[in-house]
Amino acid sequence: MKIKYEKLNLELIIKERYPFFENKKQYDFIIKTLSERLNRKISNIEKIYQATVDGDSTANFHAKCVGHSNTLIIIKSTYNKIFGAFTSLAYHSLSGQYYYDTNAFIFLLII
Repeated sequence: MKIKYEKLNLELIIKERYPFFENKKQYDFIIKTLSERLNRKISNIEKIYQATVDGDSTANFHAKCVGHSNTLIIIKSTYNKIFGAFTSLAYHSLSGQYYYDTNAFIFLLII
């Protein structure tokens, strides 16, 4: 499902689609950081995997994410810590190879 966040109520999107964000400021931080890293405005987000829906195994994650590029991983721990990573490169099957991505970053949201 693609979301045009400019045209929708961000608070509603955060609450219904991305419940791991505590507030609009956290969501805006991620969108701003992505836009700056990619040097373009982010206009839609598509959820391709959710552990609570698709299963939390590595195999399930890779089955959903292989072939997708510009992916943002967001994790909310059992201790309510929110962290994640972004890569502009497409995921590949479990080959054990590593690739260099100048757009990649990891983050921790401080609540």
